[in-house]
Amino acid sequence: MRWNLKSSSFSIVLALLGGLGLVFLLAFQASSNYRVAFDLARSDNAHNAIKLANEFSGMIREVDLSLGDLAEYPNIAADDADRVVQRFQTLQRRLPQIDNLARINASGVLTAQLQNAPDASLEQDYFALLEQAAQSAIIHDSSASHKANLLIAHRLPSSGELDGLLVARLDQRLLTQKLNAAARNSGQHIFVIDKNLRILAQYPSGGTLPNLSTPIQHKIKNNTQQELISDETAELLLSFQPITNSPFFVVTSNSTEFYLAEWKTSIVYYLLAGFLMLILTTLMAYYFWRSQRLTRNLRAKELKLSASEARFRQMIETTPVGLVLARMPDFYITYINQHAAKMFGMPQAAALSKRAHELYYDRVDFIHHSNDALAGQSVNNAECILKHRDGNPFWANVSMSATKAAEGTTLVIGLNDITQRKKLEDELKRRATTDSLSGLANRAYFMELAKQEIVRAKRYQHPACVLMLDIDFFKKVNDRYGHQTGDRVIKTMADLCRSSLRDNDLLARIGGEEFTAFLPETPLAEAFEVAERLRKNIEQHRLELDDGGFIQFTTSIGLSALHRDDPNVEAPLKRADEALYVSKHNGRNQTSCYEQLKM
Repeated sequence: MRWNLKSSSFSIVLALLGGLGLVFLLAFQASSNYRVAFDLARSDNAHNAIKLANEFSGMIREVDLSLGDLAEYPNIAADDADRVVQRFQTLQRRLPQIDNLARINASGVLTAQLQNAPDASLEQDYFALLEQAAQSAIIHDSSASHKANLLIAHRLPSSGELDGLLVARLDQRLLTQKLNAAARNSGQHIFVIDKNLRILAQYPSGGTLPNLSTPIQHKIKNNTQQELISDETAELLLSFQPITNSPFFVVTSNSTEFYLAEWKTSIVYYLLAGFLMLILTTLMAYYFWRSQRLTRNLRAKELKLSASEARFRQMIETTPVGLVLARMPDFYITYINQHAAKMFGMPQAAALSKRAHELYYDRVDFIHHSNDALAGQSVNNAECILKHRDGNPFWANVSMSATKAAEGTTLVIGLNDITQRKKLEDELKRRATTDSLSGLANRAYFMELAKQEIVRAKRYQHPACVLMLDIDFFKKVNDRYGHQTGDRVIKTMADLCRSSLRDNDLLARIGGEEFTAFLPETPLAEAFEVAERLRKNIEQHRLELDDGGFIQFTTSIGLSALHRDDPNVEAPLKRADEALYVSKHNGRNQTSCYEQLKM
């Protein structure tokens, strides 16, 4: 990167603005989180009050309906106490929220009750309330022992006058349990109160009703529309939900200490983040400022580095040795010079998508070279076969070493095309081991290969045989048809021998018209059949001359098996040559076996 004063100043200003923007964003996020936490707490507080009010309303309604059904029983007002108590017990089993049941006559006398309790007495004033009600009334009684009770009274049917009451008292323990279950956190307080702000049930126990403002108290006493009342202060969220068709309210309060606890924790993190952002912005501005002081030095060093890199690249590109760099561990080519790219017949850019082992014809060679290089043993001028872009193989000298740098290990591969040299070597080897006229092995090469086969045959105790062949009357062919025709006879003889023998049989021309063959893994009887088949193929072959005529020639063959005591190939050759002499002496165009002659 090239630094200048203008870009550095712009970066400093941009960093400062970015830091201030992030701080502003954090402040906005904190404010939004506060609003979300407050709205969530207020909604949760009101929802909890409404839920509890609906539950209590359902409980009261269920008891009221059950009392109404009980009042419809015939003679419920006149039945004896035991029968009435039995019906009370049946009703209590069905409605566990009922704590006590009582029947009171028109004179206010308790005539039957579910259980005897010291606080079960009723005052006469409740009858006045019932006379004003259509069917039933829900009564909050606190006159007995100063203990709050929730009583549900139902008129007994009569002919126009009050015939008595059925009164049920709700179990306050059940109310308290529902309040405990509904509390969302330890900072939430829940009360059930009447219009005179007297507490009927509360959670937690022992708490006191918060101080209510005069407008809120007025709303509670005159709340005829059964609507939710909310009061929000700096320390509390209050919700008042009236219980339907009753003089009671569910009050839920939530302290800011609890519902803003998570928000306060997030504020600490926001402050820390803002502080860190300010520090980071300051550091960025400082380092951008310092970069201005390094601008000239960096620019000068970049120029020197560019010049040095250009000189190095020019040197590498013009070197007569192919150079390839491959990264580890995936062996992808990261650089190839022009000489190497030309060697493989591909553009330099195309080589960068290949892996180094794709340049080798046999991947095993690459594995051996790379393992040695990575082990610290440099590969120097190793001859191996590489692969041209079109798939054709070529020979090359390969040198390979591994260099380690900060970015990883790199394989440095030096290449030198030796295809022409290998062709020259092959040609020299061919000339040294091959008869130029027949294309068969010469005598020296035959003796070397036969020696190896004899060692193998003796080691594994396998049979082998040697043939000696001589073209009959070859001198007459040369004298009559010329040496050119004689050469064609020699070539034809070689071709017939190749086609008649196996690929693993050794075949050579050891003299003018003399040939020999070494047959490994061949018993004597089978070798005799091979020799006869070869002799007949030669006898039946007709060589067409340039003038349109034909010439036929025959051959005499001598055969001998390899003996265990033979020190080298000269011994079986000598015996086969003696058998060949016998074939010529007996009239030529035949096969003689040395072992059969000695029998």
